[in-house]
Amino acid sequence: MGLIPATDCDSPSEPVACQQVFDLGEYLMLAGMEALEPFVVDDDCGEPIRGYVSMSDPRVAMEDIACGALISPWLVSYGISPSAKATMDRAASGRVPLVYSAVWRFEFREACYPLDEGIDQPRPMPLDQLHEVHRHIYAHGAAVFHGVLSAYLTGTLYPDAACPRLSFSNMTPIAPTGVVVGWAFDVTAEM
Repeated sequence: MGLIPATDCDSPSEPVACQQVFDLGEYLMLAGMEALEPFVVDDDCGEPIRGYVSMSDPRVAMEDIACGALISPWLVSYGISPSAKATMDRAASGRVPLVYSAVWRFEFREACYPLDEGIDQPRPMPLDQLHEVHRHIYAHGAAVFHGVLSAYLTGTLYPDAACPRLSFSNMTPIAPTGVVVGWAFDVTAEM
């Protein structure tokens, strides 16, 4: 008997207090996936948009994103927020309500460069075609960023009123690796 229940059967759910950190990562992922839906051209890929909450910088098999996109938020750090630490230092009794800080890295990757059959590296493209592919990659990244931010600002990111206060970093590109390219940004939550 271990700590992790079998995932293929009904098992008791974790205590609510234990879910809050993971749930935020999942809600971020779902908001990003929803923001990408309008870009799906056809469903010949099976699941063109996939996602999971990762434990670190995702190392995934190419087939997981070979025909679409992968969204994988992961927890960078979790601890007492800087404001709570400063309050604790000033408090004579040491009894202050603790505010926790969770920093999530939100990563969105997509396989977008064409491959020749049986080759792992993208085939060379004329610059005008590469330019147009990048136009789509930029649009997808902006849509995901704006979709997650908008879900937070409109109060639809979290299903209940206990949504933590969030702050967002700037979005930065993830350099191409083979046929995969993407975007990343951080979301800091005070819980």
